Amino acid sequence: MRALAFKWQRIIWRCWHDRKPYADAKYEAALRKAKSPLVALFDQVELGKSPYKNPAKKN
Repeated sequence: MRALAFKWQRIIWRCWHDRKPYADAKYEAALRKAKSPLVALFDQVELGKSPYKNPAKKN
């Protein structure tokens, strides 16, 4: 959790400092350029859908 929070803190600071909105395409391009293993996950994840097939029902 701390690593994720640290990364988002850096992203938010940079957006604020540059006075530009967050650009997901720019981040994805940087990952592709760096040949990150995260790029392989992009095709597996559908945006807006839960990664859980059968979420637990609450009583």
